[in-house]
Amino acid sequence: MALQDYRGEQLLEVLVSCQHQGIVHHIGVVYPRRSNALQVFIPKGHALAIGSLVTLHLDNCSGVDELDAERRVYRASYKGRVVQTDENWATVEPVEYMLIHGTLAAGQPHTTVLAFLSSEDDGVFLISMPGTFKSQVLKCDPRCFFTIDERAKFTFEQSIEWNDTTLATRAHLVPQNSPVHGQIRTAFLLKNPWEAAFFMRTELEMLHLQRVAVVCAGEPRHRLGGTPC
Repeated sequence: MALQDYRGEQLLEVLVSCQHQGIVHHIGVVYPRRSNALQVFIPKGHALAIGSLVTLHLDNCSGVDELDAERRVYRASYKGRVVQTDENWATVEPVEYMLIHGTLAAGQPHTTVLAFLSSEDDGVFLISMPGTFKSQVLKCDPRCFFTIDERAKFTFEQSIEWNDTTLATRAHLVPQNSPVHGQIRTAFLLKNPWEAAFFMRTELEMLHLQRVAVVCAGEPRHRLGGTPC
């Protein structure tokens, strides 16, 4: 199986790495190779070194803003190791990846796609099932980063880098008996009416990703307090 067959030959993606200064995000152009190695171009440069462990969220729907019931969606949390650098370029070879759902790799961040809503004060709400990997991770450690492309309208648009913005956030569970729980679920239904059956499930969890800070691409960001699991 070659990622190139599912993702195409050129993608705009998010790359994350744990460097000694903290977690660093980059927005770059990714060119998958038949070997499943990736050529990554980061226009503003990077401090990645040979041997650096990185995670890329690969999604063939990045930038797609229209519903297409015929579209086949392929997403992966790609864990890799930098094997070569050349100015703004980096070559990454896979450590592990799964086509449908990424897994946890020691020393590397996890990425996943989210169904979300945004608020005027830059808060983010998401829906998840209790047993999902992302739900388990956020209950273990609520500190996370959220990256959104140009389809969403936020007050921090001036910080968009290549049409993407990254927030440092802290996740909080919204109780089902909270007054806003029903309002948020209704908003999800209005946004995604074709997924009504999913959003009406009683066992769903609702999470609020509260903004802590805006993170510029390439800027180291230390995780904020707490002890990782």
